[in-house]
Amino acid sequence: MRLRTLILAAILPFLWLAPIARAEETAIDDLKARVERIIAELGDPSATVRDKADLRLRNLPLPAYPLVTEIYAKEKEGLDPEARSRIQSAIEMFKALAALDEREAAYWKWIRENSLKAYDEDSSRSPKWDQAAREAILLASSWPRSAAQSERMKVLFAQAS
Repeated sequence: MRLRTLILAAILPFLWLAPIARAEETAIDDLKARVERIIAELGDPSATVRDKADLRLRNLPLPAYPLVTEIYAKEKEGLDPEARSRIQSAIEMFKALAALDEREAAYWKWIRENSLKAYDEDSSRSPKWDQAAREAILLASSWPRSAAQSERMKVLFAQAS
């Protein structure tokens, strides 16, 4: 019985994460298809189509950055000079945004580590609300934070109050 429990404890997290991993793969595949369409549209004869594609390229989410650079590296030689220039400019923008995001993540990591340390060392705790308080601190110091995380954080702060 104990061995069965240990095996289940080891396997269940992976079973739970499998649908998440598949969803992430699907999202990446969808994003890659969007990037490929946008890059193709940057070579369109119509200036209006090219301008709209450029705008959509610059408004892609940050996870598109490696996809844009990868696809650009493969298709660079077949693109006209205007399309190459637009993509290179977007890649520079993504590079700057990635650097900002990295700094922001490092900042929030420091906040998280020091907030938990301060909570552990200098606060009064109760088993009644300790778990909720710790989880709320983790959520409050996460980067980036989703709307669902913000809602969960509100619930946890209410529990810890």
